[in-house]
Amino acid sequence: MAIALAVLLGLVAFPVVFVYGPAYSPWIVLLLVAFGGAVGLAVPPRGRRLPRAFGLAAVWVATVLGVLMLTSNLSFLTSNPAVLLSLIVWIGSLLLPVLVGVAAGATLRARWGTARAAAVGVLGLVATALLGAGLAFAFAPAEVASAPRCAGGPECPRVWCAQMAERRRMLAVERVIAFDGNRITCNYTAWGGIDIGRADVGFPGGGSWTDGAWPRMLLGR
Repeated sequence: MAIALAVLLGLVAFPVVFVYGPAYSPWIVLLLVAFGGAVGLAVPPRGRRLPRAFGLAAVWVATVLGVLMLTSNLSFLTSNPAVLLSLIVWIGSLLLPVLVGVAAGATLRARWGTARAAAVGVLGLVATALLGAGLAFAFAPAEVASAPRCAGGPECPRVWCAQMAERRRMLAVERVIAFDGNRITCNYTAWGGIDIGRADVGFPGGGSWTDGAWPRMLLGR
């Protein structure tokens, strides 16, 4: 049952991992822990839990990678060591939180039973999410005094930032750190106070996105 659940949740998680991923949305790390925790709750409270947890986490990751390869969104056919290393790091960023979740779910079930373990796990995830959200606002830089206050529309400089940041701004704290009327620079701070990166846009003239330390680490660059 645990193996079947790992495969099923791997299929469910594929679109989330593909569109967002932990590199630009650390919130997804919590979701991966939750997926792993659900699998862990299906592990019978007997035998050696850690090897089982690792095996189930590997099944989950293998399912996600399999769908990515079948949909031609991932390939290991490369001789570039840097690309291979970045792939390994990215796969590790998926495996580790799922492994933590499976191990935690299995341990909680062995101690308290499925119902109480699920309740404790949910409360723990909610508390962690709230703490991370608070840290995101606490560590986000202050906005400059000249930051535009427009509500929206293509003429609003904040919309230029949003268009450049795209999906990377999901649930991130957006702060304008520079604006001179022609160019705007927006910084994005995600869960836990993690710096995702910044968008620098001019109108006209285009713009650019610069990764923060977290994406550079997970993407191997």
